[in-house]
Amino acid sequence: MRQIQAIAADLRFQYRHGFYFVYAIILGVYIILLRNLPDDFVQPVAILLILSDAAVLGFFFIGGILLLERGQGILDALFITPLRPREYLVAKAVSLSLLALLASLAILLGGVGSPYSIMPVIAGVGLTSSLFILFGCILGLKATSVNGYFAIATAVLFPLFLPLLGFFDIYHSFLWPLVPTHSCIVLTSAYFEYIPAAGLLRALLILVIWNGIFAIIAQRSFSDYLQKRGG
Repeated sequence: MRQIQAIAADLRFQYRHGFYFVYAIILGVYIILLRNLPDDFVQPVAILLILSDAAVLGFFFIGGILLLERGQGILDALFITPLRPREYLVAKAVSLSLLALLASLAILLGGVGSPYSIMPVIAGVGLTSSLFILFGCILGLKATSVNGYFAIATAVLFPLFLPLLGFFDIYHSFLWPLVPTHSCIVLTSAYFEYIPAAGLLRALLILVIWNGIFAIIAQRSFSDYLQKRGG
């Protein structure tokens, strides 16, 4: 019950601060763009939009949210509340991943049309988004300003998008499949074409492993932060 209440509170916070309204305008632009592209460009552009924008949406929001809550003393107050660090992180990951998932589905359904398969997309975007949100929590607890957060984010995000080089046939490497964003590309591609089950399962497994790693690091970082603030 406590976890559900935390998720609901985060959803209300995002709605009150206009997250959904602002991004709805952006989605409208994306959909118009996709509907006016030549057929050969629709798939690569749609996947690029989802990976570079919708799937990492929570990563950019979580930095500002954490800094805002730190400034308002909300994180410090959590030290004396029943809400555990894990529950706090799950609430952030679930609520912001829902926004990312709705945005991705709106881009695909509105800008592309009927899917070949939609479940891999839901799994891929959801797991990729939660991964970036957890990553953002780790960085957000260390950043001292919004500008500082985005400066760090720009540097650390760059390697994660290198698999796009393979996607666009610019440069291929045996390392790309190990990078979580490659898994998002594979799973999102299932919206457009048949992807063998082995490839889908491998991509899911990699995303689950990366989520587990970042969940452990994020929870430890949050616990350390609360302990230091609590004295």
